[in-house]
Amino acid sequence: MDPDVFAVHAYDGMNLIIESVKKVGLNRVLIRDVLTDLKTFQGYEGASGKIIFDASYNNIRPIYLAKINKGKFEFSPAPPYKRELQ
Repeated sequence: MDPDVFAVHAYDGMNLIIESVKKVGLNRVLIRDVLTDLKTFQGYEGASGKIIFDASYNNIRPIYLAKINKGKFEFSPAPPYKRELQ
């Protein structure tokens, strides 16, 4: 079985925890504090790309789409989201 999108996000999440432990030691309160301070890991380059958190801890980095053309991946930014008001 090949890794999927969930595996890459789990890998990034575990690396954030490991980096937190390296930074503050095995103190769960300090680990929590460093993971939730919204500064320490802002812009962290993970396996899934750059991680950018908003104030609600959502990863708001740009989304890219991939298309396979003649056996090669072609990446492009997702089109802008247009919300239609009803």
